[in-house]
Amino acid sequence: DVITSASELEEFNRTVVSKRTRGTGATLNRADFPRSVLLVAYVMWLPVQGDPLSVVDIKIDGRHVVVNLELNEKPQGREYPYLFAPMTMVALDRSNFPVNGSVLFDFMLDNELQLTVKDDLQ
Repeated sequence: DVITSASELEEFNRTVVSKRTRGTGATLNRADFPRSVLLVAYVMWLPVQGDPLSVVDIKIDGRHVVVNLELNEKPQGREYPYLFAPMTMVALDRSNFPVNGSVLFDFMLDNELQLTVKDDLQ
């Protein structure tokens, strides 16, 4: 997901399945909108253990962004026996993006394209 406002963040938090995040809801709500763009990635995982999902690299090239994620298939930590969505978020400065027009975000997991999101960053 690409989140560009507090209302989009609230909608995301209301509609996304159970997720595990580091930090607190207050931390997520401190995003500096409208100067920031939040990129959110989550993976359905059963059972979830530890913190298996991480952002390893982000490349911004004009209107194209590649978000490289890594999934640790043998994470350390407590195992939860129910469906969870390990989630990671990263805030990017909006000044890194063009002022007008759409931006394509490619979310790569372990070097494989999983999803492309097109957003106008309104």
